[in-house]
Amino acid sequence: LVEYLDKRKQKGKQKASSRIVQRYIENPFLIQGRKFDIRVYLLIGSTRPFYVFFHNGYLRLAVNAYDSTSSDLSTHLTNQYVQKKHPNYHSSKNDTVWSMQQFQDYLNNEKISEQHNLGEDWVFSTLKERMKDLAYKVFRSAQTCFNSKSRII
Repeated sequence: LVEYLDKRKQKGKQKASSRIVQRYIENPFLIQGRKFDIRVYLLIGSTRPFYVFFHNGYLRLAVNAYDSTSSDLSTHLTNQYVQKKHPNYHSSKNDTVWSMQQFQDYLNNEKISEQHNLGEDWVFSTLKERMKDLAYKVFRSAQTCFNSKSRII
């Protein structure tokens, strides 16, 4: 990824200061052999009083099967901007976004829930609650930024 960013920088497409550095998970949990991420939403509907809404979200899956040696970004990154550039994206577009129910069904059908003693409703009973808790902590950490004169546009 750093090599890719350096090439873009040399072409004048990206500033050197606009990099994100994070630890790469070398042995990720895969769905059907592909990397995925979970996208959830937290909406702050009002700051006086605070009304905060959480949405379960969905999963984004890579088009390609995971290969740690691949230099193809669509193997490693699941965002739609990268995935749309893959030549097979349009034919497999519907299989790159899963609902949380599809994820739960996959865990149950592949016996992953059973193998790891997760329970048949783990996505909605445990994972969702953990994600809500994390989203709440993120909100609480930023709550002081919303003083009485703040406006959300």
